[in-house]
Formats: sequence, C-alpha cells, structure tokens
Amino acid sequence: MDYRALGFAVEKFSKQLLKQFGYVKDTTQTKRDVKTWDLCMKYQDKHLWCECKTYKSQFVSPTSGNSLLKDIVMRKTIQQIPDKDIVLLMVFSKIPSFQKDVIYKRYNIVVWDIDNLVFYCKESSSLLKQLSQIFQRM
Repeated sequence: MDYRALGFAVEKFSKQLLKQFGYVKDTTQTKRDVKTWDLCMKYQDKHLWCECKTYKSQFVSPTSGNSLLKDIVMRKTIQQIPDKDIVLLMVFSKIPSFQKDVIYKRYNIVVWDIDNLVFYCKESSSLLKQLSQIFQRM
C-alpha cells in the first residue's frame, strides 16, 4: 500500500466533498497553523479546520479515538481557534452516533464518520467512486 497515494486520495476527496457544501479554496493562513491540520478552508467569515483519519479496522478503538480527540482539542486550544470557526474530524471508519454527539457538545468538534461520508456523497457518482477507491487502498 502506498500511503502517499492514499493521503493524496483522501485529501482530494475531502476537498471536493467540502466544496460541495460551499467551502472555497484553501486559505492563506500561516504555514505553522495549516501544517498541523490536513485541510484549512474558508467559508464567508469562518474557517474550517479539518483533520482526516483512516484506520485499517472498520471501527475506531476507544484508545485511538481518545488519543486523536485529545490531540485535536490541544491544537484547537493552542492555536486559539475562535468559536465561530468549524473544526471537522473526518474518520473513514465507523463511530457510534452517541459518541459523535458527545464530542460535538463537549468540544464543539463536528465528526463525520463513514456513514456520514457515504450519505453526503450519495448524489455524486464521482465522489462515491473516489470514496470506494480510498477503501480499496486501505
């Protein structure tokens, strides 16, 4: 498996999916801020900070999930990301819906797991094709 190719495919898919929701080209943040996030996009007067993760298993283990969440919360705090900005975590595995709700309510982080991604792509055959290609590489 070529991880660089997988990373490129995930980035391309994520950008196209987010553009479908009205987000525009990458912002001109400082390199220090952008390099710690997978994607940084602008929408009107807000920024969207996005982290994309792929796991080999169908479900995210509690240990991996807690570690990832702690890392994102720390980055959000250290970089002093305003509350009006959106922090999005895209996980190409399954996360129980009650955990997604808890993460949003407690940390103001939106979580899209594989169920959300498939739902948002269902009207775009090109996005569904890209998503299936990502899973073939995993």
